[in-house]
Amino acid sequence: YAAFIALARMHEALGHSTESQSYREKAEQLKEHCREKLWNGHYYRHHLHLNLPEHPDFDESAQLSMGNTWMVTRGVADPDQARAIIATYEKRLQTTGHRFPWWSLEPGYPLTIGAVLADNASYLQPGGYCNGGLMAWVGGELCLAAFLNGREAFAWSLLAEFAEFLFDQDGQLYTW
Repeated sequence: YAAFIALARMHEALGHSTESQSYREKAEQLKEHCREKLWNGHYYRHHLHLNLPEHPDFDESAQLSMGNTWMVTRGVADPDQARAIIATYEKRLQTTGHRFPWWSLEPGYPLTIGAVLADNASYLQPGGYCNGGLMAWVGGELCLAAFLNGREAFAWSLLAEFAEFLFDQDGQLYTW
């Protein structure tokens, strides 16, 4: 979506109105498809499977993926959706007991659902890397989303927590 909008703006700046309009239409079509296929009323789903995977003991539709923050800050989510996404992050922060809501994926996949996870359990365990690991850019995008959508107090609390964390770590941050 953001790429289509950027291309539309570039073509507009060059005076290519037909091309600009074409990219804006593509952006709107993509936004509508995302709403139709991925929006669950609270956040955008992590996957749209063509063939359902077999993991009956795990509800993949309950996963909150890191891309939701970008859906807000890149303009895909409308204001109501943005507020719902931010509220979902806030609620999960309260219910999980985690220090930060910077999840790449929450909840992560359990090791029991596949050989890839089990074979690489040292780093693909729930809470590790992209299987629920914490990524500072998710926190940054969530802060920006909150500031842009009237949730300044939540954004400020996240920034204050992050500043405290950096202070405790002597300014060092490991990131993927």
